[in-house]
Amino acid sequence: MIVIDVLEAKNLKFDVTIGGVEPDQLEGYLRFNVEGLEYGFPAIIKENNISVNIPPLTNVIKEKLKDGLVLKGRLEIAGDGLLVKPWEGEFKVKSKIQVEAKLISEENIVEEDDNFDELDNELKSITEIKVKNVTEDEKKERKPKTQVKETKSKPLSKREINLEQKLKGLVNAYLKETKEPIVESKPKIKTVPKKQTVKKESKSKNVEITKETLERRKPKSENKYQSAIDYMISKGLKNKRVQASLLEKAQVSGDTTPPAEVLEQVKKLI
Repeated sequence: MIVIDVLEAKNLKFDVTIGGVEPDQLEGYLRFNVEGLEYGFPAIIKENNISVNIPPLTNVIKEKLKDGLVLKGRLEIAGDGLLVKPWEGEFKVKSKIQVEAKLISEENIVEEDDNFDELDNELKSITEIKVKNVTEDEKKERKPKTQVKETKSKPLSKREINLEQKLKGLVNAYLKETKEPIVESKPKIKTVPKKQTVKKESKSKNVEITKETLERRKPKSENKYQSAIDYMISKGLKNKRVQASLLEKAQVSGDTTPPAEVLEQVKKLI
């Protein structure tokens, strides 16, 4: 059974033996039946083989072919008044599921308020708006607020926004007629200067430098027998183990042996 993908082209090739007639005198078709309709695809006939090119079935057949559908097919060769069917077989349809989406348009959705009529009725019920005139004395008596607190309020609904805008329009119209605008005092906000940091100077203690303090600060000699060690180095004895061995032998009276005597003993030993 031949598997044929509806989205792909397919080439079929048959081995044949032709005798008694030239291949160019023959014509052939590969045919199969789909729901009562027969479809044929021309064959290319040569001396030893026949080939058929099948295009994607979605380009030929309008009906949607189900995956796994089995179609019966046959190869027909005609020539010199004769019709021959050298091959018959079955095709199994392979159909892939494809979903493709293309954006056509985009639109912003705005929620509509169903209570516009009710809002208009509320505005019509408002007959008077009283505006209090502010005198100069009252302006002086008003004291600006020293603390301003910010509070987060809930967002207004569309109905409240529309009502607020219409009320502002009525107030502005009344003020234009009276020509007496309301003066609002703005609170004064005092700016506090930043504190300046002053670095304190560190007081240094006066230290008296004497000969004794200088002598104390002098680094002490690492070895009191350094003269003997320098003599050994001058003679080519740089190995510390050898130097220590010679110093130990040169210390006749132990650690209390004077350095000069140790140097003399080292000279004798070398």
